[in-house]
Amino acid sequence: MKKSWQAQLEKEFIELEKQFPNQIGLYLKDLNTGEEYSLHGDESMYLASTVKVPIAIEVLAQVDAKKLSLDDNVTIDLDDYVDGNGPLKLKRPGDQVSIRYLIEQMIVYSDNMASDMLIRTVGLDKINTLTQKLMPGSSPITTLKDVRRHIYSELHTNAFNLPGKSFMELNAIQDPNAKLEKFASFIRLGKKQMNLQNVHEAYEAYYRKGLNSASPRNYSKVLESLWEGKILGPSSRDFLVQTMLKTETGKNRIKAGLKHPWVFAHKTGTQYQRIVDVGYIWNPKNLHRKPIIVVSFVKDIKQKNISAALLEKMGKVISGSGVL
Repeated sequence: MKKSWQAQLEKEFIELEKQFPNQIGLYLKDLNTGEEYSLHGDESMYLASTVKVPIAIEVLAQVDAKKLSLDDNVTIDLDDYVDGNGPLKLKRPGDQVSIRYLIEQMIVYSDNMASDMLIRTVGLDKINTLTQKLMPGSSPITTLKDVRRHIYSELHTNAFNLPGKSFMELNAIQDPNAKLEKFASFIRLGKKQMNLQNVHEAYEAYYRKGLNSASPRNYSKVLESLWEGKILGPSSRDFLVQTMLKTETGKNRIKAGLKHPWVFAHKTGTQYQRIVDVGYIWNPKNLHRKPIIVVSFVKDIKQKNISAALLEKMGKVISGSGVL
């Protein structure tokens, strides 16, 4: 029998689903009781920048194992540059930054360059071994630079030869035709030699490959294992959760729909017609209770403001359901 909060969520989301069929998804789990709610929670979800949580977990696991220290420095290589948020791309090759700084930039500001530098430091194979352990059956995680290469390779395989700075230039171009022309100039081929004739089709073909994807229910296992102390020591766990609490991206998503005093330690993901918001909701005035895990997504909507508004609506529905 459904609890009242589960019935309330179902009532609200059935109505929302009518307006946006198969475009929204939510998996919610109360870590106090094990009770859950799922709306398309077993369908494939493109993870976007939420891959950065398992990246951080592997780095911190190596810190716990004394293989690394948060104060260790990583040197910026010329090949580290990639588009996205954060100040790292303003630094020069040869500059050094600490692992602590990289984790903070990756989580708080979703810095793609920080992510790829951490992947380079700990090894992509180790990160994928961890993700398979935490969420068996999920697809492989790639570097953020290789996400771009995979997308543009749908236009032409020469995309795999492009450096990160080329994608920084492509990302800065808003007009789709100009973007395609710039890509053609980078690989020194004409548009007629492309496999597809627009970037939209390239993204859709990339999504169909299923890379960097998992179901919301499966992804929640990462958050549950982290909170329950199954993969990191207390100090590393607290560092990561507190860093997620400082997240600056996606303030107009789930977090915007929550009532005071509830807080959301979370990580967002944003890519073409895909946005994601995952994390822990809890009441800081009632710390003896465990949090509620939320994994949410919106897909196939062109306007990011509409997608964000849908996630804000999810936050409001969760707040009003009684689960908190």
